[in-house]
Amino acid sequence: MPALAQAFLALQLTAASAAAPTWCPGPSTAAVAATLPPQPRLRFDGSALAAFDRLWATAERPPFAVAPDAVLAVSTTDATLTVIFSRKGCALGVLEVRRSDLIRALRTDVGPTV
Repeated sequence: MPALAQAFLALQLTAASAAAPTWCPGPSTAAVAATLPPQPRLRFDGSALAAFDRLWATAERPPFAVAPDAVLAVSTTDATLTVIFSRKGCALGVLEVRRSDLIRALRTDVGPTV
């Protein structure tokens, strides 16, 4: 089963049992991340979020009810990353992106060093 499908199922199946903030409608970011392969995780926040917001919009996903304050990127294949958008530990959404698309999006904000 693709990693994105696994993460989506985790959002659905663990919503009631995950330790997330009381205002959170779904599972915690940690609960979703636990369903993904044991690969290094990269956390982004602050000004780096703009690149991820553009990737979310490009995928034609509905806007978030609350703005994410962090994303967690997990390598799922040689070419893709699964990105978990979160706010204060609550998973808001999951998106699978190609590494090349992420690097291109980050270059817009950071420059050619990425």
